[in-house]
Amino acid sequence: MRSLRPLLEASFSIFVGIVVGLSIVAVTIVFRVLWELSSRFLFYGSLWALLFGFLALACGLMVVRLVAGGEKGGCGTHRVVESYNFGDGFLGFRDSVGRTLASVVTIGLGGSAGMEGPSLLLGGGVASSLYRLFGLEIGEARVYMLAGAAAGLSAIFRAPLTGILFALEIPFQRDLAKEAFIPATFSSVSAYLVTVMLLGTEKIFPAMGGGEYVSLQVLLHSFVLGVLAGLVSLFFVWLYERLGRFRLEGFRGPLVGGLLLGLTGMAVPGVLGLGYDSIHAVLSGEASSWSVAFILLLLFAKVFATSVTLNMGGSGGLFVPSLFVGAMLGAAYSRVTLGRDNAVLVMAGMASVVAAGNKTLLASIALVAETTGASSIIPSLVASTVSYYVSGRSSFYRDVQPVRELEEEKPFFKILSDLGRTRLLYRIRVKDVMTRDVCLISEEEMISNAINLLKKAPEEPCFVVDSSGNLLGEVVLPDLLALPEDKWSVSLALAPLKKPEIVSENMPLKELIEKMVETGKSHFLVMNDEGKISGYVSWIILLTRLDEVIKSSE
Repeated sequence: MRSLRPLLEASFSIFVGIVVGLSIVAVTIVFRVLWELSSRFLFYGSLWALLFGFLALACGLMVVRLVAGGEKGGCGTHRVVESYNFGDGFLGFRDSVGRTLASVVTIGLGGSAGMEGPSLLLGGGVASSLYRLFGLEIGEARVYMLAGAAAGLSAIFRAPLTGILFALEIPFQRDLAKEAFIPATFSSVSAYLVTVMLLGTEKIFPAMGGGEYVSLQVLLHSFVLGVLAGLVSLFFVWLYERLGRFRLEGFRGPLVGGLLLGLTGMAVPGVLGLGYDSIHAVLSGEASSWSVAFILLLLFAKVFATSVTLNMGGSGGLFVPSLFVGAMLGAAYSRVTLGRDNAVLVMAGMASVVAAGNKTLLASIALVAETTGASSIIPSLVASTVSYYVSGRSSFYRDVQPVRELEEEKPFFKILSDLGRTRLLYRIRVKDVMTRDVCLISEEEMISNAINLLKKAPEEPCFVVDSSGNLLGEVVLPDLLALPEDKWSVSLALAPLKKPEIVSENMPLKELIEKMVETGKSHFLVMNDEGKISGYVSWIILLTRLDEVIKSSE
């Protein structure tokens, strides 16, 4: 039976890809019909945009509640990453289908979001359901859930390589889900083949020609564009998270959000829906009459409209809006610096904004190459690499997207991830949950004394200070015990010290939780505004005191 395992894994992955491909074809057809009907009104008169802004969010939220059994909309990619890292690896069928339909309704009626979010969610849900249906034990369920999600992305963009790389990159900010490579490959390719057989091979964006010679000047422009893309992505993520803090309960969200979305659509209709027409225009040269000011207006209006849509009742994805923002950035940059449209820089802008906001460096480059042509691969690689690092750990999914794979800490970080979405945690500060009982030890103490002190609480560190009380570093028991015993009589000044992780006592608890999830660190030294040590917080302390603090704050 063990010899048949590879065949069984491949067969199941291919079957998942076929079913997901058929599902995405059905979703695409429904979306096209709905968008065809609504777009006749959206671009007919300004007041229609106001009405459809409310309908997009209200109807999307209604579908989530009635079909999916949820309370709010949001980004489908977020749920996939959360299930992989902090869940059991399963996406419920009702939830996946319900939220996919909610996304179709939201975007089909003019909401600003991407169809890749529901495609990932539907693909992951289909894979999870088939895994349970057949009662398979051929591997981790979450691997096949991720493979199904990759198949969904491959089908909606008709870009199989993008689906494969996305499955590897999206779970972590600085790591790869390597175990998903083979299942995702089979699923993505089979989903792609099913989709092109039924819908054709037409790409979502116009294919570019051979492009221009990649000169040093183009590479320098790509570098600068990458810096700008990283900064724009930081703003996009910031606004998206900021509006998320003010999410209104019930249907007040769609009411307020619909008004904001409608007013934005009245002013700039091109940001409604997917926004593919605007991307087509800047890639094909049809936007030559647009001014730089108008292009930048499209950019910031899309950022605002998407943040409103996904935080105030609507459902969808953030990948396509990032492509839109990147395309406008590349178009504006090429106009300012070159005095003309440059499709290569537009494509590099698309890849770099996606890479920065989603932390998917390779998938972003592959998507642009597969959907528009290979002429911009090198400029896109340069721009995306720069934006990826300029944006740091900023990500649309950072509360569920750790830097690396989590193992022992996973149950704890699941709790923190759940708590991190409660608005109460913006009001609670680190000083409210920290302990002031900090283990401080002078650098003049012998290592043997430090070992005896640390043995009283083996899981906790001690912080080494000089004679003036200035922080020098931290020590932990395993590191000191690893030293030869003949060194235990020397002072701590000669011991290997680690650089401690430091947070401010006035940092909101929400940000501390995000920092714990992102870095995987279990403890932090707390400093006051004067730069003095004021306390210490760890995940054990946090879990011990959190319930009490939350009750006292309510």
